[in-house]
Amino acid sequence: MPVLPPPTTLVIGATTSYCGNCRQPTLPDDTHHNTVSGGRPAPGCGARFAATATTDPQITDDDLRHIRPDLPTATEGAR
Repeated sequence: MPVLPPPTTLVIGATTSYCGNCRQPTLPDDTHHNTVSGGRPAPGCGARFAATATTDPQITDDDLRHIRPDLPTATEGAR
């Protein structure tokens, strides 16, 4: 049985998003990083997204909750 990576963060930016585990592009509505999005799609690392975060100072926690209401923001547990 293959070993899957631990749950990770979906990092959402203004125009892109990426997997917090392997840092490769992904779509913001994916539940797992199964595909590296972009010009030539490739297999992702398989990590399950367990939270959202952003590195864009103009994206708020409310924005993240609007994009992915099913996931907590990574900062919610730190408060």
